[in-house]
Amino acid sequence: MSYNPEKEIAKLKIPVAIIQGKKDLQVDINDAKKLYNGNPKTHLYWIEDMNHVLKTISKNEDEKQEKLDNQNSYISPEYPISQELVKIVKNFVFTKEKEPKTIILGK
Repeated sequence: MSYNPEKEIAKLKIPVAIIQGKKDLQVDINDAKKLYNGNPKTHLYWIEDMNHVLKTISKNEDEKQEKLDNQNSYISPEYPISQELVKIVKNFVFTKEKEPKTIILGK
């Protein structure tokens, strides 16, 4: 059975947080934007230094090394979970404000 994420998210009647990392190697911001546009109750958060497994990948002038760090983070506990992610989830869950918004962090 296949699903269309944009159609599925449109069915939700509750606030939704879409949290995208700029360093995600598997899903890009355009996919997050499609989900965001699929439901008026969505909040889109874009975290500059977070990857697909929710870890912080520090900027490195050497692009090859940065990509290697990103890949290594999938199997290594040496890379920390994004603290921006933790803040977003905490605020989203505990805040009373549920108006849709877009926030880009870490620029």
